[in-house]
Parts: sequence; C-alpha cells; structure tokens
Amino acid sequence: MENKQIDTETPMLFQEISEGYLADESGGLGWAAGLCLPRSAQEACRGLREAQNRKMPVTIQGGKTGICGGAVPEGGLVMNLSRMDQLVKAQWQESGMLLICVQAGMTLSALTQMLDSLGEGEPYFFPINPTEGEATIGGIAACHTEGSRAAYYGPLENWVEEIEAADLSGELHRFPREELASVLGDEGEHYVILSVTLCLEKAPRNTAALLCPFGSAGEIAAIAQQASSRLQAGRLTMAEWIGRDAARLLAECGKETGLAGLPRSAKTGAYALLELTADSEEELMDGLENLLGLLEE
Repeated sequence: MENKQIDTETPMLFQEISEGYLADESGGLGWAAGLCLPRSAQEACRGLREAQNRKMPVTIQGGKTGICGGAVPEGGLVMNLSRMDQLVKAQWQESGMLLICVQAGMTLSALTQMLDSLGEGEPYFFPINPTEGEATIGGIAACHTEGSRAAYYGPLENWVEEIEAADLSGELHRFPREELASVLGDEGEHYVILSVTLCLEKAPRNTAALLCPFGSAGEIAAIAQQASSRLQAGRLTMAEWIGRDAARLLAECGKETGLAGLPRSAKTGAYALLELTADSEEELMDGLENLLGLLEE
C-alpha cells in the first residue's frame, strides 16, 4: 500500500504515515491517508478542524497498547498523541493533596517516575493500575480504565479533577469533576482527550506483594473477599489473577520481570499477585502474617 503525503498548508500536522502507526497490540493492520502528531491542544484542534473540512475520518491513538483494535485506522487521518507528553502544572493543596495536570500522551510509567520525584521523600500516588506501563493517561481516561486496585481505591473518577478535550470539529471543552461522565469512556467517539488534571494523595509508606499459585480466578476472588473482612492489620489493595499463559510468558522473561525464581507450579499454573499496604512496618508485618494464615486455610 502506498501512502501519499496530504497536500495541506499545515505540513507539520499532516504527514506521510508509516506502518508503525497502522497497528496496535491487537495485531491488526489498518490503512490511512495521513498522520497528525500534535504537540499541543491548539495543534490537535487545528488538525481536527482540517480533517473535518476534508471530510476525513479520524482515528485517535495514545500508547497503542489496546488489544481490541481501537487504534487501528480504517482510512482517513491518524491523530497520534504520543508527543503530547508534558507536565502542564503541579499545585499542592493545603490538605496535602497534589493537583497535577498532564498532557494526554504521557505514559503511566512516565507519570509514576515523575510522581516519585515530586514528593520530597514522600512520593505521590496514582492508584489506577491497568497493568500496562506504556498506556497513556489520555487513553486510560478515554477507556475509563480501573484495573486491579479499583476494589479498594475506587474508580478512576475519584482521582480526576478535570479533563480538557476537543470535539471532532476542533472546539475545546473543559469537563470538571461533576461532568466527567460526559467524556470518561468515550473512547474517542465524540471527544479527543488532550489533558487530564489528577488529584492525588501521598503513596502508601509500607507496601508488600505476595505472588501465590492458585487453581482458578474464583479461588482468588474468594481470598480477596475474605481478606477484606478478616485482615486484622494492613489493607489488601490489589488482587490480580494471572492466567497460565501469562504466567508462562512472564517466567520466560526471566530476571526482567523479577519472576525468574518462581517455583515450577507458579510457572505452569495460574497465580495471584496480592498487594498489602499499611501505615507502619510493624502493621505491615502483622498484616502479612494474617494474610499468609488465610492463604494456608
């Protein structure tokens, strides 16, 4: 397939597209007439307006980590937000919470690294855990991602203060917390999320994780439910089931994943990743003892 550069007065926005922008983690391969790589909300809006004038469909891309083909184009323009990856502002509240606004293309791993450096020894914490560090913050919001910590920390909207988004005609809109339902989970159908303001608290001081072989997801769900009521110390903040195929893949990755030393049963069967947090090291150790006793049962 031959892709030709679009003849336009905004060549920095509309570029010839390469194969790397025609696929995501689903394995599908699409096609498109051109590529838009904005660095700001203003450039993104210009691109959307130009696409509308040309009656071109637009496919929005973030980290392309989805496995459902949502970032695979079927003609028209690809708008990839990976270059919109900057911190816009950070503001500390009297309550100790941190308001931080980031562009939509910032990845979860980049956000985590930045938060580690903002807390002056007590880093801040974004609890949403889609298990994919290269997912973008805009993509997390567009898909209304929650992940394995949601049972304890609650849904995404608990941690979002405001979203800036453009409609497909290139007009900017701001959605405060009470209006987030209009844009969270929209998946790019009506809006393109351009920046997200998060309201975050300091990270738990003491955290431990257990990797435990299990026979089924149902057993893990039962353990998580019992732990919530029977733990005498600490808090079970994550319970994630990892199936046999994923376990085998992680074990093959060896030291890069930290799972090289797993017993054979964990490499070939399903297992759970359990996360426990506490306010003190003593409480954490007591909680781990409680949790291990529950697992033995």
